[in-house]
Amino acid sequence: MRLLADGNLDPAFGEGGLVAFDLDPGSAPAAADAYGLALQRDGKIVLAGRNESFILDPSLRNSDFALARLLPDGSLDANFGNDGRVLVPFDLIPRGRDQAAAVTEQPDGKLVAVGIAYSPGGLAAAIRVDARGELDAGFGDSGKPLRSLHAGFYARWFAAFCTELGLDQ
Repeated sequence: MRLLADGNLDPAFGEGGLVAFDLDPGSAPAAADAYGLALQRDGKIVLAGRNESFILDPSLRNSDFALARLLPDGSLDANFGNDGRVLVPFDLIPRGRDQAAAVTEQPDGKLVAVGIAYSPGGLAAAIRVDARGELDAGFGDSGKPLRSLHAGFYARWFAAFCTELGLDQ
């Protein structure tokens, strides 16, 4: 959704100011949530969150880190990932509930998303992708660094993890 200064939906964005899309077309019924957003210097919009396979048996549900990139008009950017979408599983435990919570653009144009990879106790997790949405294998552990999620507030570990990754510069 994009609003004009007067609070009305922007008719030039998506369909009448709204955008809806499937993160994993052709898969089993799924649910998706966006928790973070970054506006890139070139006007593209990057959403970060999760794509959850929504199987009728809740014990079989699984979710993965998800990124989607929209062009300034609200359409998916076909030059990013799989037609504008990137799904990254951590799969630390069967039916893990991994999710990205925030995303930022680095000066070199790469995108870093941070969130949680679920395991007993949870782990702070991150991914970095290039401008095409390809996972950067040189970032952390095969492109997906993990750190222990110690007791405390979400914001505190998020800030510490971003500092460790050099994202607070």
